[in-house]
Amino acid sequence: MANDRMENERSSEQGWAWQRLKTEAFRLLVLLALGMWLVPALIFLVGSRILGPYGDIDTLATFYIDLFGSLLEGRGIAWLLVSSLYLFLSLIRLLTGLWRVIHHSAARRKGLAAE
Repeated sequence: MANDRMENERSSEQGWAWQRLKTEAFRLLVLLALGMWLVPALIFLVGSRILGPYGDIDTLATFYIDLFGSLLEGRGIAWLLVSSLYLFLSLIRLLTGLWRVIHHSAARRKGLAAE
C-alpha cells in the first residue's frame, strides 16, 4: 500500500514536470516566433521613420533577409534580437520569484519576532 502511494506521488510529480516542460517549450516557441517576425518589423518601421531608409533597397523583406542571414551565420546580436521577448519574460519571472521569496522570508521573520 505504501509502495502504491509512493508510485502515485512519483508519477504525479513526473506528470507535473512534463506538463511544466511542455508549457515552457510552447512559451519559448511562441515568443521566438514573435521575436522572428513581429520584433524585426517593429524595429524596421521605427528605424526607418527615425533614422531613414534601410540600405539601398528600403523594404521590410530586405531587413528580414539580412536578419535571417545573420541568424544562419550565428551572429549573437541577431539571436539576441530574436530571443529578446523570451529573455525579457524570463527576467520578469525571475525578478517576480525573487520578490516573492524575499517578501515571504521578511513576513516569516516578522511573524517569528512577534512571538
